[in-house]
Amino acid sequence: MVGEIVDYLECCLIVSVKHTRQEAKHITLWKPYDAGYCEALMAAGVYRKETVLQSPGYYNNTESTIAVPYFDLMALSEDSEESYFEGKIKRVIPNTILVWDSISNVRMLRADGNNSPKHFGSKGKITYLEERLAIYKQKVECLMEGQCMRQGESICCDCGMEMVF
Repeated sequence: MVGEIVDYLECCLIVSVKHTRQEAKHITLWKPYDAGYCEALMAAGVYRKETVLQSPGYYNNTESTIAVPYFDLMALSEDSEESYFEGKIKRVIPNTILVWDSISNVRMLRADGNNSPKHFGSKGKITYLEERLAIYKQKVECLMEGQCMRQGESICCDCGMEMVF
């Protein structure tokens, strides 16, 4: 896409579920031309939807990669004061439960109709994304039932879960 006018409404960014560590502060994205990984949005590759639709098992398999429409992912970004890219404050996607929930809702659907997240491993372990969403939903249920967060506490008084969002 070098030298071409890009219609960002027809583009997406590729989130690497596989390379985003659970303890990482930011989500890992693919660089241009399938050539590595980064956290800074200005270093991320912009992929045409038609390219992603031609190879959904590679760009959008929901196990290790998730294709997200460009503007939807940009809306989830924030400045990271603690890190820089080429001398500028880095714009990143925070690795939080709320962001993963949003990604699951706005992700690009696969043309082959296989849109449910896959399981991986010989024992069918739940994917990272599904696990994060399950934890988030449990926290929301506890909060809605008024079972959590006594004044000044960060541990759910009913289920014992740490309530950091």
